[in-house]
This record gives sequence, C-alpha cells and structure tokens, in this order.
Amino acid sequence: MKLLRKISIGTINGIRGGFKNVNLRARVMTIAGIAHGYKEKTSENMGTSYAFNGEFRAINLDGEECAAAVAYVPEPVQGMLRAQIDSLQKDGAAAVEFGFHVYVVPSEDAIKGYVFEVEPLIEAKPSTALENLTARIGFSAASGADALPSPEKAADPAPAKPKKK
Repeated sequence: MKLLRKISIGTINGIRGGFKNVNLRARVMTIAGIAHGYKEKTSENMGTSYAFNGEFRAINLDGEECAAAVAYVPEPVQGMLRAQIDSLQKDGAAAVEFGFHVYVVPSEDAIKGYVFEVEPLIEAKPSTALENLTARIGFSAASGADALPSPEKAADPAPAKPKKK
C-alpha cells in the first residue's frame, strides 16, 4: 500500500488535467474513509474544492491501494459529507464514515466531455470507531480503576527563579 499526501482521482491515477477521450463508463476510484473535518481550498484552475481530513484508503484504476490523511472527493459526495460533518459538529460528534465507487462517464453536455458518477458502498453515517473501541476495552470513569490520590501541597514552595541580568 502506498502512503500519499492526499487522495484524489487524479493523484491516485497519476492523471493531470483530467481524463482524455472518455468514451465509456469506467471505475476510476474506490474510496473508504472516516472524515473528521474539511477545509475549503480555492485555486484559479480548480475553483473551490474541499480537502477532507481523517483516515482514507483508496484503490486506483490499476487496483493499487493507497492511504492518506487528506482526501478530495467529487460531487455529490463532497456536499453530502460537508453537510453531515457540519451537523455532527453542532451535536458534538466528530466524524463521518463513508465508502463509494467513482466512475468517469462520457457526457456531451459537460465541458470536459465527461462527468463523475458515484455509487455508495455504505450509507454515510457518524463514526462509532471510538465508541466501539472504548466498549471493547471497558473504558470508562466508572470501570473500577483505583483513583490516584490528590497531590499534596508542598510545605515550602519552590524558590522563585532568579531574573536574568
């Protein structure tokens, strides 16, 4: 598995400037991840996009697997993930789990001659990874662990540090 700085359709497939001569529907990426948040990015070439941060794994056209802590995904997934993350952060939750296939599909109506189609593998939902882990190990304040005694105050406080001249 390759570790990358970011996952996007272009970076995992080594494609710059988009796909050329798209004449049939083809899977270009399968991605699964846990998104914790996102940052808005703007560039002259790409316009506005969103960098999702979290834990992501993807498979490219050649079947190679890669992982990264940043992922760029196409619409409509981008908007759906942003909405869910925004909603969860209001409720104090932290992450969204998702997985989907991305296909490139020829389109005469599109400027580049193609569009992306997305096929969900699971319903995007709040991540329960930490809850599952803490339940498996019996992690809680009431788990019967002995509390450490409170530190006692020193009888004589430490002398003040001398000032530099």
